Amino acid sequence: MIRQPTMSEPRVSIAMCTYNGERFVEQQLSSLAAQTRRPDEIVVCDDCSSDGTVAILEAFATTSGLDVRVIRNETTLGLHANFERAIAACTGEIVFLCDQDDIWLETKIERFLAVFDVHQECGYVFCDAVTFTGDDTVDAESWWSAIGFSGRRQARYSQGDQIDVMLNDGNIVYGMSMAFRSTYRDVVLPIESRSKDYTHDTWIALLLSAIGAVGVALPETLVRYRRHDAQTSIDPSMQPLGPIDRLRFATDYADHLSENNARVLRALAERAARHASPGRGSSEALRALRMKADHIDARRTIRRRRYRMAALTLATTELLSGRYRRFSSGWKSFVKDLIR
Repeated sequence: MIRQPTMSEPRVSIAMCTYNGERFVEQQLSSLAAQTRRPDEIVVCDDCSSDGTVAILEAFATTSGLDVRVIRNETTLGLHANFERAIAACTGEIVFLCDQDDIWLETKIERFLAVFDVHQECGYVFCDAVTFTGDDTVDAESWWSAIGFSGRRQARYSQGDQIDVMLNDGNIVYGMSMAFRSTYRDVVLPIESRSKDYTHDTWIALLLSAIGAVGVALPETLVRYRRHDAQTSIDPSMQPLGPIDRLRFATDYADHLSENNARVLRALAERAARHASPGRGSSEALRALRMKADHIDARRTIRRRRYRMAALTLATTELLSGRYRRFSSGWKSFVKDLIR
């Protein structure tokens, strides 16, 4: 049953980004309109689509009965900067991130607001999802299971070990499944990342957890996460790589060892240090972000060493420091670096 928001509830904004999404965007828009708790506004930033995406958006804005603003970029901004613009334009107290090709279950907004109400101290909330393909074939496995966000990791995360959980085995907070309090908008913007590993959603989650505005993992499947061959998972504003750089990037990316990733982690630590609230921000979280950046730099150096003994010495030092175990796959990563 669809209901209108009450006066006592926080205003809800949806920050949605589109780019040549005519194939699936109508299904996503329909799922937003069908929410049991309707959003107060939907802000859509279109990144210079060349297909019929904008026409679909404008038709929805006219017929849906919702407050929909369609912003058309004059030049292509790319994934991160486009979300940055959409978030900045939102006026609600709770901001949901929204991709163009997924489908939200009808109770998503309602369930998230209930969690924000119970956990007044949290900065963001994220849920589980179920994956499905472009032909609407639904997987039985949940997204959390697919990415290894197991019961043990969920327990560690919920017990306060959020930064280490996110830094060890990759991203667990995806934009299609998250919302955050707009009181932290000036903290998370601008998004100083153009990394494939630390995208806009990971940037927000890591930063808010680091300053003490912790996240809440909602163990409910509230999104159908579409996987398809035309997915925009890479920033379209990125310049193409040459053959040598492409090989180097592919090698590093398998272990999230790009130089850019270390740069992003240090930017996160610097931003968090400026915004941590007394008694809430964790000095250990800032230390972990910097240690992860140092660990990436160390592993990159080990792989570039021409002499085995020099590589072994540096790798052993890194192993004894505990950072292989804390931020990589322990002995497995240690051996992998030495044989590369």
